[in-house]
Amino acid sequence: MRTYNQDSLFDNQPSSTNKLEVVKLDYIEAQALTWEELFQGYEKLYAITYSSAIGFVSELIKLFDYTEIIFG
Repeated sequence: MRTYNQDSLFDNQPSSTNKLEVVKLDYIEAQALTWEELFQGYEKLYAITYSSAIGFVSELIKLFDYTEIIFG
């Protein structure tokens, strides 16, 4: 059985100095969207959520051909 130590959280990083790789992205634009507009155009949904209203989920999954949601 493998045990984990909090002090070794970053030990598997490729750098010898145990640094994290950080990627910087450009800010292109902001848009105000409804949740329906946000998900429009996608066929599949894969999601992990700790909490969500079943009514919302029921409406959301109607937008997709295939959905997998993990509730935790």
